[in-house]
Amino acid sequence: AKAILTENSKVLMAENHYGDGYVFAIGDPWIYNEYIDHALLPESFENLKAAKNLTDLLLGKVKK
Repeated sequence: AKAILTENSKVLMAENHYGDGYVFAIGDPWIYNEYIDHALLPESFENLKAAKNLTDLLLGKVKK
């Protein structure tokens, strides 16, 4: 897999093309219920925006 997001030499996100498919791996579970658009998150957190961007990326990988 190819690292697509790293921090301090740690891979946070990776991708790989496998056969006819696409594999995306994320090392931190920030895209689920309490991390998406939650009132208790600091304003600097843009997890909802990141989730939308990730959705667009993955939908763009779909073969039509």
